[in-house]
Amino acid sequence: MQLRFFRHGLGVLLAVLLVVSMTQASAAGKSVERGAERSGVRTPPEAALPSSVLLRWAPYNGAVRYEVRILVRTAEGRMVEQQKLSRVYTTGVHIPLTGLLPQDDLYWTVQPLGYDGTPIAAASAPQPVREALADPPAPILTAEYDKMAYAPLYPVYSWIPLSGQTHHEVEVYRRAADGRDVFLHTLQAGEQDVYDDAAFTVPGHYVYRVRGVTTAGTPISDWSAGGTFDVVPHTPIAAIGDSITHGGGAITLPPSYTLYDWETYCTVPVKNLGHSGDTTADMLARFDRDVLPFAPRV
Repeated sequence: MQLRFFRHGLGVLLAVLLVVSMTQASAAGKSVERGAERSGVRTPPEAALPSSVLLRWAPYNGAVRYEVRILVRTAEGRMVEQQKLSRVYTTGVHIPLTGLLPQDDLYWTVQPLGYDGTPIAAASAPQPVREALADPPAPILTAEYDKMAYAPLYPVYSWIPLSGQTHHEVEVYRRAADGRDVFLHTLQAGEQDVYDDAAFTVPGHYVYRVRGVTTAGTPISDWSAGGTFDVVPHTPIAAIGDSITHGGGAITLPPSYTLYDWETYCTVPVKNLGHSGDTTADMLARFDRDVLPFAPRV
């Protein structure tokens, strides 16, 4: 009888201790939660992996195209090729990452190629993919007019397209005195650049932007950041001509890059009045309209 009573009392005591312990733990947890709420502390959500990256590099003299390789680093430290793109005609490429995992172990290299695909230099050292621009919403402009003494009379707009986007539209504006951008015209473009046939003779600050569209003209990307160039009223030295004067090189690189902008290498600033495709008759026909506004001495 006494043994049964002792066992019953011991069971009650253990049950009471268990309830007290659970109550204290619950109170402590609520206290921590309330304290965290009061201090504004939140457990940060795990960052989502990008679905794509945009890789960029400097143009290589003489390169007609580039080969980009995506590599994965194995546990043994070896680099194994996952993907290869051998026909990249811009100085950058947008890469979807679907199926390319793990992203922390992905690297990329770029190698300049000649017209027939022969390498003209060694591939670059592997660079981490995770350091590239993630999920760009729009094409990336590549024109380097900010590095030129004068913007050309006939600009060329160039960009790195988003993956799969082969049609684009470009809008051009002139900045008004009150700061508004006044629309001038729209150009329909292909995959990576477009030559503007409008001569910019009016002094001022100009802005342009590009976005991807379908063949029917439906937008499929955001507008790019605005590119700019300036037109000044008087240039002491100017050069009128055809495609050779206009610039560009290695078949695919437009004159919007300083690498193939011959005026960049001149010891004095030169205004480029060239227009690609001109004949001698074309240059004579536009001489007064295109040259006289800048009043060059040479």
